[in-house]
Amino acid sequence: MYTFLLSAYYIVLGEFCQQDEILVGTMTANRTYVGMEDQIGLYARPLLQKANLAQSLTFIDLLHVTHAYASQTQIYQYYPIYKLAEDLGLQSNIQKRELYNTTFYFAKEQQNKEISTLLQPVKKGDSKAIAKYQLSLFTSSNDQLITVRLRYQKCVYFKKTMQHLLKRYLEIVQTMLDDPTQKLP
Repeated sequence: MYTFLLSAYYIVLGEFCQQDEILVGTMTANRTYVGMEDQIGLYARPLLQKANLAQSLTFIDLLHVTHAYASQTQIYQYYPIYKLAEDLGLQSNIQKRELYNTTFYFAKEQQNKEISTLLQPVKKGDSKAIAKYQLSLFTSSNDQLITVRLRYQKCVYFKKTMQHLLKRYLEIVQTMLDDPTQKLP
């Protein structure tokens, strides 16, 4: 489900930004050491995920590429992100600008919840909100439902634009479910 929802996010960001190469930060649980499985607390670390939408791909091709890339990046979960960016040639000076301004989160839900979508504007300086990134897509799923929440910095994006982005994301998810052999838009 992670790969599926992340792939849809790549597509909507590609359309929104009119770019073929998409760079997104995702979080890893960072609990691979023996004995950490039962620990309480957040040990999440960001991982860079990248997609190239310039190729003539179908949805299913993008799923395979996204899965392979996500699997490969897991080995870097303990690697400092600035060093990873340097090694990948993404940026020569990390202090001058952020590597990515959007994040993708996925959680497997244990309980049944109603499907919901939620748009949450975040005011600059709101200490209760996750405003570190300009745009964050939070997704979760259980066996029957998917929940999507889009948080964005109000000083960067208009509400109407974010409503359109969220609506388009849901359309892409539905299209991918209906016909995974279809070419990317």
